[in-house]
Amino acid sequence: MSSEKVFILGLDGASPEVIESLIDLGQLPAFEKLKKDGVMGKLRTTIPPITGSAWSSFMTGKNPGKHGIFDFITRKEGTYHLAPINSNLREGRSFWSRASDAGKKVCIINVPITYPPEKVNGVMVSGMLTPRGRTDYTQPPSLARELDRVTRGYRIHMEESFSKGREETFLKHLYEVTEKRIEAMEYLFKREDWDLFVGIIEGIDLIQHELWHCWDPAHFRHPSPSGKYLDVIPSFYRKMDEFLNRILEEWIDSRWTIIVMSDHGAGPLKKLFYINNFLMRKGFLKLKGGARSSIKHLLFQAGFVPMTFYHLLLRMGLGRLKKMARFGQGESWLKPFFLSFEDVEWSRTRAYSFGSTAGQIYLNLKGREPLGIVSPGKEEEEVRKEIIRELQRLVDEETGEQVVGEIYRKEDLYHGPHLKDAPDIVFLPKTLEIAAFGEYEFASHRMIDYSWGVSGSHRMDGLITMKGKPFRQGTTLQGARIIDLAPSVLYLLGLPVPGAMDGEVLRQAFLETAFEERPVRVIDEKTSPDSLPEEIYSDEEEEELKRRLKTLGYFT
Repeated sequence: MSSEKVFILGLDGASPEVIESLIDLGQLPAFEKLKKDGVMGKLRTTIPPITGSAWSSFMTGKNPGKHGIFDFITRKEGTYHLAPINSNLREGRSFWSRASDAGKKVCIINVPITYPPEKVNGVMVSGMLTPRGRTDYTQPPSLARELDRVTRGYRIHMEESFSKGREETFLKHLYEVTEKRIEAMEYLFKREDWDLFVGIIEGIDLIQHELWHCWDPAHFRHPSPSGKYLDVIPSFYRKMDEFLNRILEEWIDSRWTIIVMSDHGAGPLKKLFYINNFLMRKGFLKLKGGARSSIKHLLFQAGFVPMTFYHLLLRMGLGRLKKMARFGQGESWLKPFFLSFEDVEWSRTRAYSFGSTAGQIYLNLKGREPLGIVSPGKEEEEVRKEIIRELQRLVDEETGEQVVGEIYRKEDLYHGPHLKDAPDIVFLPKTLEIAAFGEYEFASHRMIDYSWGVSGSHRMDGLITMKGKPFRQGTTLQGARIIDLAPSVLYLLGLPVPGAMDGEVLRQAFLETAFEERPVRVIDEKTSPDSLPEEIYSDEEEEELKRRLKTLGYFT
């Protein structure tokens, strides 16, 4: 009982809790239909629940220790410089590449971390982290001009960012970009007879990052009951439901199975935990003692930090200028005055942090970091134990509540050739209403503070719903993982599943007869790297991509 064709609609950041609540209110009839006629449940994402690592696991069926993507950014080998990731850094073939090689016609549009796009038997349009101004974001290259013509100016990126007083401008632009994405998807879907179609829309994630407080009455920044944007998040979910209904009613027929999924969930964000400040306070990170660094440290202690200027811009209604002072000292005109990794005395530093949402702490390890001082083995483990002990003791001074919940050593979470590159300690705040902040050195002089910018953040459970001939009806899925989608799609297309994948076919979603008629075929394959890391971004493009990620709310 194979599926002839597979359609995947990815809704970045879609929350299963929000969808269930709106289904109960009768506001999402298309999702309700999928729930009734197919299977629906929660989809466990990667730890940390970050778009870069999650979508990479979605497409490869592998844990980050195998594909090598742990966040949006990575440390350049031989330096302490942080740079955006790209698809060439990912080890592990995508399921659409495997389908393409098997002769299937595939269309892939707007999946994050797919720039530069790969050649496939069909077409591909890259998504998030495509540098501004590049015209090589499609395969074949001529498709970019075609999409521009069809949509009257195709857009990969949001050009407007949220700020106080410019809510209408932000929302109008978000809806315009979404419409162009839908127009492009519809044009491509109807252009050829595809076997596999994958399209991603990121609007839910963007609106939740910026406007969660408007909808959530429990958020400390929630406006008065008469607030103008109380329905802003449900409204966008309803728009996606309308689009889903069009797909079900007008686009696909009985030959198709449809999968609607998200890379992670969402919830309120109230506070930020600045990890490098914690490491500095506990003595794991040391600063230089020279005059320049000492002056910058004094300014830092006095509150002369990027966050101060960002808050000032917000209060003035100038949030659109946040790229000038928001966290990324690399592009800030205030860089000479801000404390940064340039002021770290690496010869005395045992640990540091970078990464978003979850806590990601790296030891300054000999043989890995350029100026590493922690010896692998016994000393490495002793330092990790010491840091973990301090994390377990940490409480929010305002509430008296413990800050950190789950704490992992990297080998608890990951396995594979990139284990050595993984953060040595990963932790989740006890409630993800606090996000660990490790972006761009020292954004604030506080260790824990309120988030006055982004008000929504990621959660560990995304959405999964599947409907088609091979699937059960009215079943609630339990224990589904994002790494299970790649092998499940290959199975649906009648293709073998590589044994190197960590995910498994989601058997509980299928009718019992499916595996009797066609057993899962598992194949061995060589584990040599599928691609080699290479530089694809210029220095200017790296800085532009950092600014864009912050503008979109991914770096809180």
